[in-house]
Amino acid sequence: MPTLYTRDISDETAAALKARAAEHGMSLSAYVGAELAKMAARPTNADIAARLRNRDRSTGPTIDDILEASTSPPATRSRWRGEGDGGSVRRRSPEGDGG
Repeated sequence: MPTLYTRDISDETAAALKARAAEHGMSLSAYVGAELAKMAARPTNADIAARLRNRDRSTGPTIDDILEASTSPPATRSRWRGEGDGGSVRRRSPEGDGG
């Protein structure tokens, strides 16, 4: 198995990685190796862009469908935000009073 050396890592980065490794019950080397394996397994942005370019869109919505959906009143779009809520989202105020 190849060995990888990394230089010029800040003290803050090294401490954060050590802490995360400890939280997972792993050595720093094992933790970083696992994270690098996850990173290497992910597709690159170029791979994703190529997949999107090659995707068959013949069965998707038309431009008119998209424009109609984007300009329709929120109440008619409830299926995208939860049935029956009329598309509204209630947020808590910073004071926590629910309003």
